[in-house]
Amino acid sequence: MDLRIVQQRLLPTAIEARAAVASFHKGSGQLTMWCTTQNPHIHRYLYSLMLKLPEHKVRIIAPEWAAGSARRSRPTPTRRWPRSRRCASAGR
Repeated sequence: MDLRIVQQRLLPTAIEARAAVASFHKGSGQLTMWCTTQNPHIHRYLYSLMLKLPEHKVRIIAPEWAAGSARRSRPTPTRRWPRSRRCASAGR
């Protein structure tokens, strides 16, 4: 198999998958989210604002395998927010 990947050098781009899985416990009001990020504290803050949950009720788990080769200073709105809105509209 021969594979050639061409990437412009104008914008740092992640080559690993961007994914998120969340679990909401209705009894405690605790949201636990596993996501590929290097900024779990920023994600925790933003998801707490967006879902109108206290920040201490949001737990972000970032796996250790997230690569450090790409810029990850902020979540990508087009990839992060729609999933969260679906979660919120499903009754959390």
